[in-house]
Amino acid sequence: MIHVLESRFRQIRRWLSRSEWSLRLLRLPKVEADHKRGLVLIQIDGLAKSQLEKALKRGRMPFLRKLLKREGYHLHDVYSGIPSTTAAAQAELFYGVKGAIPAFAYKERENGRYMKLILPECASRMEGNLSALGEGLLEGGSAHSNMYSGGAEETHWCASGLGAADIVKNANPLGILAVLVWNFSSILRLVGLLVVEFVVALYDSVRGAISRHEVKQELLFVLSRVFVVVGLRELIAVQASMDVARGLPIVHVNFVGYDEQAHRRGPSSKFAHFALLGIDNCIERIWKAAHRSFRRDYDVWIYSDHGQETCTPYAKENRRPLEDAVAEVLGAPVASPSAMRRAPRMVRSENYNSTQVEGYLLRRSGTKVASEVPVEPGSPVVIAVGPYGHIYMPTPPEPGQRDGIARRLVTKANIPMVMFPDGPGRARVVTPEGQFELPKDAARVLGPMHPFPEECGRDLMLSCHHPHSGDFVIAGWRPRGKPISFVWENGAHGGPGYDETHAFGLFPVNAPLPHHGTYLRYSHIREAAMHLRGTPSSVRAYPRRKRAEEKTLRVMTYNIHGCGGMDGKTSTSRIARVIAQYEPDIVALQECYGAKRGEQVRAIANELKEAYHFPGELNVLQDDFGNSILSVHPMKLIKAGRLPTLPGREIEIRGALWALVDFHGGDLHFLNTHLGLFSLERQKQAEALVGPDWLESESCGNPVILCGDFNAFPSSTVYRTLTGRLHEAQENMEGHRSRNTFPGRYPVSRIDHIFCSGEFKTLKVEVPRTHLTRLASDHLPIVAEISLPALRLPGIGLAGSAEADEVAARRLAGS
Repeated sequence: MIHVLESRFRQIRRWLSRSEWSLRLLRLPKVEADHKRGLVLIQIDGLAKSQLEKALKRGRMPFLRKLLKREGYHLHDVYSGIPSTTAAAQAELFYGVKGAIPAFAYKERENGRYMKLILPECASRMEGNLSALGEGLLEGGSAHSNMYSGGAEETHWCASGLGAADIVKNANPLGILAVLVWNFSSILRLVGLLVVEFVVALYDSVRGAISRHEVKQELLFVLSRVFVVVGLRELIAVQASMDVARGLPIVHVNFVGYDEQAHRRGPSSKFAHFALLGIDNCIERIWKAAHRSFRRDYDVWIYSDHGQETCTPYAKENRRPLEDAVAEVLGAPVASPSAMRRAPRMVRSENYNSTQVEGYLLRRSGTKVASEVPVEPGSPVVIAVGPYGHIYMPTPPEPGQRDGIARRLVTKANIPMVMFPDGPGRARVVTPEGQFELPKDAARVLGPMHPFPEECGRDLMLSCHHPHSGDFVIAGWRPRGKPISFVWENGAHGGPGYDETHAFGLFPVNAPLPHHGTYLRYSHIREAAMHLRGTPSSVRAYPRRKRAEEKTLRVMTYNIHGCGGMDGKTSTSRIARVIAQYEPDIVALQECYGAKRGEQVRAIANELKEAYHFPGELNVLQDDFGNSILSVHPMKLIKAGRLPTLPGREIEIRGALWALVDFHGGDLHFLNTHLGLFSLERQKQAEALVGPDWLESESCGNPVILCGDFNAFPSSTVYRTLTGRLHEAQENMEGHRSRNTFPGRYPVSRIDHIFCSGEFKTLKVEVPRTHLTRLASDHLPIVAEISLPALRLPGIGLAGSAEADEVAARRLAGS
């Protein structure tokens, strides 16, 4: 009855959902996916793992903290690659291309075209090149506020194609008006947030102006901050929530508010971390919308594309712009497109090239160079946006010249790191400490605290050999002292620094991530996402988590309610995800009922083997009473039989399932049952279980585990009957507070139990109460980790031969 009421409540809430009504009124197409898997990828632009940990500690991201503590998410290290920019990270994630660009801004050597990937025509051109190399990850889905579309059918606010008007192109004006009225409370909330953010931004800008920042830029920053930090963020959250309500197979969202603030004020600044609070709220709304979707079962993965370093502007430290310093070293004026954002519309067009604009950009850059002589076409070109850039010489320098120029750039121009190719698979790097070779000397160049020295060194070398790299690659990173950015900013990324290359990933524990040492790359996340979408890949799962002791057993009992969720959906995938998240050795399932009982159990077992990579062969036993046992260890059916019932109540037959499990060469008796609804009936069934047909049978020795749904409270005679022969896992753990298991949403009773013989000691007990467990069934599962006694060797075991006994003895001795 309780699950029926909850299911009805969820159906009414779904019918009244603003997202569902918005879909109808805007006439947006829906995807009837029949509860297939879907994926939501949420990117927090520019947030280093270290800054995330600070935000979690300070309470700036309470929902992400909840995911880690209660929803089974794990925090992973992610290496961003070189250059550590959104454009490079998304190229690797969306298309599987590592090191796709030499920097955020560069020059194409074959035609002299300047590329700055924030410009739509440049991003679109780059995506065209990427799409020819690999399949887009987001095909069939949507992309919000990305650098590239990733092959998505619908793009909103992306650099390579805005597409923001598509959401209302099929709607009539009355429909749009109705949506606005229906979402009036959200509009009021948005207006309030905009007002608050405007006041905060204005106060911040006044402080910036007092600190002698450019007043005009500070006022422009107020407008951009209010739009990006609040307006765009809230709009993206609404659009993404509608996309999951529609059932799109994959949705990618990028929140850029923190990155914008960090560039301006620094990655550790209070204003940057204040932006995280709003981002956290939007993630919570998208996550809840994804898990309420009636059309797909969504996974939600959260990650960042790179971090940021707290830096010092080059011009502030050296009291002259970078172009001046390079010009002095080279003895000739240089061109720099760093002022492209100030250039006229003609310069921003797709057809501009170096011969047209080098001189113009230099003269309009707002800085004076060492020489007032106009820059002629064919002059050296410096392109440096952030802490990573390139110097393009009019003619390639001779090998003997490169060393001297690089040393002078370091000593006279005070550039912390200068690199250039030095033969196949090698690059030379010059720093104030001397000359080094990459990737061999990566640890010495990057510093002893760098989290990814080997791979970062290799990527720096490959960056020097990129076809569009300059003759010299320059970087502002220095392991001893504050890094430098070649533009005026307090937070920067793009180079090989500790934080800028150290991103994070927040994934459910059962995400099919590949095993790659201690950290991930975006290509690994891509493989896992393609695997989840059903595309064959080379994904290998992480190994099962290590136990506190090797000789431990993790047991789960779970009434799965016929795989019927509290939202009215029947989903074997949800049950498999719950099981996989807690990695039990043996699972006892109840209520695998219905005409498709066998199909349900086989579907769960197949998902656990194929999608969640349970080791070895997953063994399955089931009976005609709705009970099943799944085990990662070999097992043998001993008995499947009926339990007694009351006269006249033979309609609902109850039974039990008894298996012999081979665990490290020893016999373990495992019983699974589901008792009746009436107290007298349950008492007769409990007496039968502890009688000569089951637990007191000559064939059933210790150690033994009995678990299931007993429909019996701890105060009942049934419970006392069973604990006269066995002890219960929750009660046997010192200091543990017993948890209720039914009903799932608001558990008020403890009717599911794991009973063990006296040899076992309970190490840990969990009754997971996550969003998924509350949704997947009307019961919560119990997971107990118990220590094993010295199991006796097989007597009536899986193969009672002397050879089997000898093998078992060797296995037991070896363990």
